[in-house]
Amino acid sequence: ANSFVEGVGRAAVYLDGGQNQVTMMGNVLYNIEGHGFWLNGGQNNYVYNNIMIDIDDGTVYFSDIMNTGVTDEMRQRMLDGAKPYLDNEIWKEHYPEFFRQVGDKETTFLPLNCMIENNVAVNSNLMKYYGNAASYVNLKNNFLAKADPGFYDMAKKNFLLKPDSQVYK
Repeated sequence: ANSFVEGVGRAAVYLDGGQNQVTMMGNVLYNIEGHGFWLNGGQNNYVYNNIMIDIDDGTVYFSDIMNTGVTDEMRQRMLDGAKPYLDNEIWKEHYPEFFRQVGDKETTFLPLNCMIENNVAVNSNLMKYYGNAASYVNLKNNFLAKADPGFYDMAKKNFLLKPDSQVYK
């Protein structure tokens, strides 16, 4: 959180293998030659209050790893790795979300309950999806602009929003 990332290729932030319950907030992503956030599966991930400027290929890219070339053998290996935790009563009691995510073979690898909220995207597309991910991701109150929506000084990379910014109207 609260990072400034500039000029990287492929993705500024990358979550792989169905990482769950990650919150990405308060970041500024600028001039990225790929995706701002790339979430390869994962559930209950939250991308909010980020500012993304000049992102080439979608500020947030979601993939449904059920449909991205992950083989049944790879999925089974992931589930097998979780088995010691699934069989442990202490884990079941303290981390019930883990069991909802990993315990159901049909939904384990779907990007369920993910929220993209209150982000600002300038000169960028907001979303890009692969597979069936679009049917699982929730979008709310995101602001898209083709030009400066009211930053203090975009030319000097001061991307703080002025009180009278279009974003607040």
